[in-house]
Amino acid sequence: YGLDQSGTFLFPGLDSEVWRDSGVQTVSLRESDLEMGLLRQQGYGGDVRIIFSDSDLFLRVSVNDKELHLIHSEEEIFKDDGVEIFIDSDCKGMKWFQKGEFQIVASPSPDWSGLRVREYFHGNKLNLRKEFRKTDQGYEFVLAIPRQEAECTGSRIGLTVVLHNVDRDCEGRLNWFFARPGTTLPLIQLEGGR
Repeated sequence: YGLDQSGTFLFPGLDSEVWRDSGVQTVSLRESDLEMGLLRQQGYGGDVRIIFSDSDLFLRVSVNDKELHLIHSEEEIFKDDGVEIFIDSDCKGMKWFQKGEFQIVASPSPDWSGLRVREYFHGNKLNLRKEFRKTDQGYEFVLAIPRQEAECTGSRIGLTVVLHNVDRDCEGRLNWFFARPGTTLPLIQLEGGR
């Protein structure tokens, strides 16, 4: 899947072989992962795969959503259909808007020309790279998050992925893991490349 001369992953696009490697775990989000709200759309859900290099975290996200609600401005994409990624780089529990905590939201543009991506806690300071495409079932994308900028330089981080669905008469969120009190995210070991 490609390394540059320093041994760092090149950007693993949507069709990269790395995503088909059996060592890359898939987190599937389905109706049983409903954190809040209501889902009426049959088959709504998605799959998330995560790999990393010394320099980046890479997430490949596929979303099954046939009724896309994409009407808000770039500043308010968190109100549209999309994907939220929460990072707690020091693994001490989310306290919201603290150093080392990030909320990244990705949502297709209303005209399907690309993916809108924003980081909300720290003024969009991350240099995020992305690839996006529409599918028969919804959409999919790869997002590269620079580890240094996201303060993910240790051997583990807290990270969760949320699928946000807005339909005509209901709204719901599928969440991989979000324990309360004092929001705790699942730990991801950053060793061995996967």
